[in-house]
Amino acid sequence: MATGGYIKNGTKFAYSASSPVSWLRIGQILEAPDLGIERDKVDATVHGSSIYKRSLPGMADVMALSMTLLSDANPSTSAAQDAMRTYVIAGTTIWFRAEIPVDRTQTQFRAVEFQGYVRTFAINGGAPGDRQETEVTIEFDGDSWTWYNAASSAIS
Repeated sequence: MATGGYIKNGTKFAYSASSPVSWLRIGQILEAPDLGIERDKVDATVHGSSIYKRSLPGMADVMALSMTLLSDANPSTSAAQDAMRTYVIAGTTIWFRAEIPVDRTQTQFRAVEFQGYVRTFAINGGAPGDRQETEVTIEFDGDSWTWYNAASSAIS
């Protein structure tokens, strides 16, 4: 039985278009994205006496962050969703931060920061009476993907 871990509760996302960064929380998240990096596999096999293939780590691909938000089209109550809509149209590269709780009390977080752009902003339709959702996809566009040690949250 697992004695640690958490159930996707307390993960936070934010963005900043300013320098120095000032994190603005992206709220009303219904489904959090996976966070990670995947390396290409480069075949380094040399034919000879060994029957085993070898490989080397290649270039790193940062996974796209696709999140589902509870829609709020009112810019006065959801400035972050309005900003994501503005950034997808402008194609602006900005800073993003994700914080994942390391304890159940959510007092310490492991954070990742990177530059990216909003690739998708889509308000989903659906049947009358269904909740309205917004899909936001963020693509990596920078030189670094920085993981930080556990610390207090920088996202309010």
